[in-house]
Amino acid sequence: MKRVMTAWGKQISLCAALIILFVSTPAALLSSELDLDAETRAGLDAWELNRLNAADEAWDRAMSRGGGRARRGEQELFTAANAAYQSFIEEFPRSPAVAYALFRQGRSFHLDNKRDSARQLYQDIIEFFPNHPRFATAAIWYMGVSHQEDGNNDDAIRTWSAIARDKDYRIQPIAADALLQLGRYLIEADRHDEAIAYLSDMAIEFRTRNSDAARSAINLVVRHYVRRTRNESDLRDFYIKVRGFGRNPIRNFEIRETDQLSDHRPWWSAFISAVERNDSFSGDEEQEEKLFWSHWLSRLPDRYEDWDHYRVRRITWQRRAGGSAEDWATAIRAQYDARRGADGNSRVRTFMQHLSDHPQHVRALFRDLDWPSMAAGEVVDTVRFCFGRINDEVGFLALAAIPDEVLDDEALAQLASYISGRSHERARAMAEGIAAKITDEELSAVTRLRILNQHARSEVDALLAVAKTLHASERFASEAHETSARALMDARRWEEAVASWQAWGNDPDYRYRVAECYRRAGNWQRAAGELEIIERSFTDGNRPRAALLQAQVWDEAENPQKRDEVLVRILRNYRGTSEHSRAHDWRERLGQAYIGARD
Repeated sequence: MKRVMTAWGKQISLCAALIILFVSTPAALLSSELDLDAETRAGLDAWELNRLNAADEAWDRAMSRGGGRARRGEQELFTAANAAYQSFIEEFPRSPAVAYALFRQGRSFHLDNKRDSARQLYQDIIEFFPNHPRFATAAIWYMGVSHQEDGNNDDAIRTWSAIARDKDYRIQPIAADALLQLGRYLIEADRHDEAIAYLSDMAIEFRTRNSDAARSAINLVVRHYVRRTRNESDLRDFYIKVRGFGRNPIRNFEIRETDQLSDHRPWWSAFISAVERNDSFSGDEEQEEKLFWSHWLSRLPDRYEDWDHYRVRRITWQRRAGGSAEDWATAIRAQYDARRGADGNSRVRTFMQHLSDHPQHVRALFRDLDWPSMAAGEVVDTVRFCFGRINDEVGFLALAAIPDEVLDDEALAQLASYISGRSHERARAMAEGIAAKITDEELSAVTRLRILNQHARSEVDALLAVAKTLHASERFASEAHETSARALMDARRWEEAVASWQAWGNDPDYRYRVAECYRRAGNWQRAAGELEIIERSFTDGNRPRAALLQAQVWDEAENPQKRDEVLVRILRNYRGTSEHSRAHDWRERLGQAYIGARD
């Protein structure tokens, strides 16, 4: 029989300074729950399956509490799930699903914060179901998590070490989290050779079965070779073993020897990325930083004249190794000029962005943009690029360069809406000038409405006048009413805002907004009345939402009697919703008695 609590021996000396490594682990690692495999489930007889499904439904009710997250303190729900699985075990003690039911019992205890009881069940699974490594491994993992949650990090690490020692446990997907924690421990304990050998094996073993864990291990190994040993040869070997450093291994990867990587472009992309992901230095490490870049620059050959990304990175590494900003800009510009005209406007934009801090180069490259060759959408994207990635000066140059004939009404509307969102003082006037060029009268009007909404919401009457011209529009009436209503609310013109929301007419959304208008106007009765209509008229999540809002309205109105009546109604009618939990917490803060399902 396999036992979990065997000490890892003297191999690990636990250091108090390392506790911080493990404090934040559990929350991230309770992200998924093991289910019974389909093959085992299909092999159950009808009555057995019916009873197991009933237990699973009780579990699902407990887990769905609080928007799909297991919430501590929901004792009755987890107790019900626990009892249902216990009933199944007693009725079908020889079922192949017993290990699963026992594991779910342990998880029910664990998620209800009863960790001692959970550990007893986890230990039972480990001892009595060694032929179910999937659940035994999960039991070891969660037992370690439970120790960690109790602050017993030494016990957590000793528990997880059982996974590392057992080949059946080690290959389970859930084992990866524990193994990764142990690898990190070895690194922090300055036992780098052990850690890298260990993490390398883990990265290979989990490469396709648990890509997230494998990627984390890969990143730790890569950082070791890039920052600690600066060993390109080992980095190349590792790249071949794991078939690339990306999230997934490279398909049809046939390289077996490191010298085959010399002209393998995916390797050089991965190499560049690996170095640049591990280049963080503190302010007092300037000399160390230069040595780092000098070292890796010497491993990046001066080649691939036709590969802009490679050339730009190499030029940038030269700058980081001690070169000047002007030399860098000159070299970048030379790379552009070497293939000037290649790849069209996209390459021009790319190098404009590279050189965005060097205006003289940007202006020169800007002249190479071929506006007539662009489709309308590309023109808009290019203007957005010039404003957003370069600066406003180049953005306005782009606006002035656009030939009138290349933009249709839709593109003009997009451009005007984008420009109107800029904070520059010229933005509104420029946007209005573009809107005036739109020949579609309704599209022109709604574009002007959007500009006013961005820049002049205080000019409510002007905004309302433009919106009124769109009230009969099939395309834009809804937007016009909504924009008017929001502007009127900002202006505190409540009755007019109510009328605009009612004209907007998206039920029940408009009623929420009408209720908000009445609430902000201090008309509590009418605000609550609109919310009552929603609660009576709808059958989905709007009912508890509207009820809780009613309680908030009456609380703001300083009417505790009506507030408490609504809270009680929520507790009785809307169990299993987040509003029920919030109402329960609210009553607790008020010092009021608990109300259960039968009250």
